Amino acid sequence: MPRAPQTLAKRDYSLELEALNQLFAGKERGDLVTHAEIEQVTKLKQNVSPWNTVLGKFRRGYLRHTGIALRSEKNVGYRLMTTQEQSEDDYHRRRARRALQRDFSEKVFMKDEELTVEQQRLVAALAHQTAKGLQVLQTHAVERKSFLASNETVNRYNQLNGVRPRATMVDEADAAEQREQELRQPPPENGTA
Repeated sequence: MPRAPQTLAKRDYSLELEALNQLFAGKERGDLVTHAEIEQVTKLKQNVSPWNTVLGKFRRGYLRHTGIALRSEKNVGYRLMTTQEQSEDDYHRRRARRALQRDFSEKVFMKDEELTVEQQRLVAALAHQTAKGLQVLQTHAVERKSFLASNETVNRYNQLNGVRPRATMVDEADAAEQREQELRQPPPENGTA
């Protein structure tokens, strides 16, 4: 008699995810949630099979619903990223760049003698596409660095955080000093020019 194919049933992690939702409910950007707190509410052990699955699902869902990314703090827990950290974080872009560099190297250093003409064309086309992707990522990284260093970014950051731009403060100080000088000067006498 033939055996029926075995299928792995996917485990439902809704209880663990709901416990994590309750744990993170009162948290704000910059707060830290320790591994011990997570273990306590989910009854899961850190770095044991379902831990990564549950935390991965939760992190993706939390980002999707709240717009707040969670950063893993090694051997401590998870921290809710601040808006500045989240906007400046380029971890995934760096990973993509490394993966493209590795892929490019694998294509470029293949020996043409071992490949058929069709494979050589395919490898050349893939290497060209990978090189273009690397160039785009590199250009984006350079533009991003210059943008972050520009005055526009500083002024926008100050505006969002309620800090008056330095130029405005200098202008106001100059205007106040000019008013003081005008007040110190004696008023002009009538009839004399």
